[in-house]
Amino acid sequence: MTQGLRRKGLRRQPVIRIYDFRRPDKFSKDQLRTLAMVHENVARLATGFLSGQLRTVVEVEVAEVEETTYGEFIAGLANPTVIAAFNLPPLESSAVLEIEPSIAFPIVDRMFGGPGTGTAAGRGLTEIEAVVMRSVIQGFLRALAEGWSQLVQVSSELVTLGSNPLFVQVQPINEIVVRVVLRVRFGQQEGRWRICLPYPLLEPLLPKLAAHQYYARDSRPQARTRERWEEGLRQVPLRLTAVLGRTRMPLRDVLRLQVGHVLRLDRRADEPIELLVGGRVKFRVLPGRVGQRLAVQVVETVGEEGSRHGHR
Repeated sequence: MTQGLRRKGLRRQPVIRIYDFRRPDKFSKDQLRTLAMVHENVARLATGFLSGQLRTVVEVEVAEVEETTYGEFIAGLANPTVIAAFNLPPLESSAVLEIEPSIAFPIVDRMFGGPGTGTAAGRGLTEIEAVVMRSVIQGFLRALAEGWSQLVQVSSELVTLGSNPLFVQVQPINEIVVRVVLRVRFGQQEGRWRICLPYPLLEPLLPKLAAHQYYARDSRPQARTRERWEEGLRQVPLRLTAVLGRTRMPLRDVLRLQVGHVLRLDRRADEPIELLVGGRVKFRVLPGRVGQRLAVQVVETVGEEGSRHGHR
């Protein structure tokens, strides 16, 4: 083929690629793809954790994985924002997590029992808000460490939490880093979480970042992922409501009710009552007391189709 081109007097055009010697590439495309796959697993774990914490459906997905410098990473952040430095021992270098205010304040609002519609007010977190956000970040870092377990066994350690990116100088500004951007959504709220992984942190893992090496180790992730989902679901609070009975009466009679009046319900005193879990009838129970506290004893389980199974 080459000889044929030469006979016709044609020359193959050289392929020119721009290379900046001041910022040499330290990660191959294959290694960046592997990091993207690792953090897709982290995103799945974070979805379960955040859904349990916020008691609503949360979506977390990887939006971007790219190589840059620490200076460019810091320059691209808002001020104020929510920014944390953390360690992944036994790896020696520190990393950074930034949470956009557009999603950080709704998360705090939701954690305080609100609807999750808090807006960024151009300020950092208060001391109380910082305590709540610290617990959220620590839970996310545990999910991050679990997601990394296919590469290396690490633990997580939150070092600092602040609002000014310029005060979080864990690396020289020209140090090469990998920026991982996660898109987080719940309800009408959406924002980005950015993870900065410096080259000194990832350097010991470079031989393991080949895609074939990663897949070779990917033989047992599903069981541990399922355990984390189940553990997260066990922590979701559910409202239990015991219904003594029901009755109907005109509004004028309701307005006349006073202390000491007796209402006639649709159940006998010795008949089991309904126990609702999350608004659905799940058990038949008998009311009573345990010490000085009101209690119920489960006597029947109500199935999905209304079937009952005895339980004592």
